[in-house]
Amino acid sequence: MNLELNDKKALVTGASEGIGRAVVEMLAEEGCDVAFCSRRQPVLDEIAAEVGGRTGRKLVPLAADVSKAEDIESFVATGAEQLGGVDILINNAGASIFAELFDIPDERWMADIELKLMSYVRGTRAAVPHMRERGGGRIVNVGGNAGRQPLPYHLPGGASNAGVLNFTRAMGEYLAKDRINVIACAPGPVKTARFEKQLTANAKKWGVSVEEAEERFVADLPLGYVPTAEEVAGVILFLASPRAAYITGTTLTVDGGITKGI
Repeated sequence: MNLELNDKKALVTGASEGIGRAVVEMLAEEGCDVAFCSRRQPVLDEIAAEVGGRTGRKLVPLAADVSKAEDIESFVATGAEQLGGVDILINNAGASIFAELFDIPDERWMADIELKLMSYVRGTRAAVPHMRERGGGRIVNVGGNAGRQPLPYHLPGGASNAGVLNFTRAMGEYLAKDRINVIACAPGPVKTARFEKQLTANAKKWGVSVEEAEERFVADLPLGYVPTAEEVAGVILFLASPRAAYITGTTLTVDGGITKGI
C-alpha cells in the first residue's frame, strides 16, 4: 500500500532509539524529510548520516530536552525552518520511572509529567501554526497503554499517558476545522531498552531473576511474544498518513490483546 507520504515534512521527538528511531527510519523510507530530536546529539548525527545516505531524504538531527519548554519550542521552530514546513508531528518522548508509590518522590512525578504530557502539549502548540499554513496535518501522540490499564509500579507514566489520551481526544475535536487529525497510539510492551527496565521492576516485585520475569511476562501475553519497535512504528506511519484521513480524536491500542475492555 502506498501511504502517500512522499515529500511530507515530519517532526519526531524521542528519536534516538526504540519506537522513535524506527519511526524516523520508516518515514524517510516512505519519502518524508524528517527533523528529529533527543538529548543525545552524537547518536542523532549517526542516524541522520545512515538513514539520509540510504534514503536520499533530508534528515535534520536536533538535540533537545523536550521536558524544557524552550527546547521543544526551539526544536519545532528550527525543524520547520530546515524542512520548509510541518505536515506531521510524532510526539514520542518520555520514559517514566518503574517503581512503587513509596519509592517515587514528588520531584520525579513532576519530572515525568513534564517530559511526557507537557512536551506533547507544547509540541502540539508549537506545530499547529505551521500545519495551518500548509492546510492541515497529522499529529500522532505515542502514549503507552498504562494510560488505560493502570500498573501499581508505573504510576507517573500511567497518569501522564492518561493525560495524553485525554489531550488527544480534545485536540481531535478542536483542530478538526483546520484539517489537522490528532490520534494517539497506545503500545503495550515493546522490545526496547524501556522494556528491559520494566522487566527489572517486575523481577524485583516478584522476587525472581530478570530471565524468569521475562518468561512469566511473555507467558501471559495473548499473542505470546513482545513486538519490535518496527511493528509499532508501522502502525504510527499509517495513522500519520492520508490513508487514515477519517480517524481523529481517538486512541488505537497496539498491545497484542493485553488490554481488557471493549
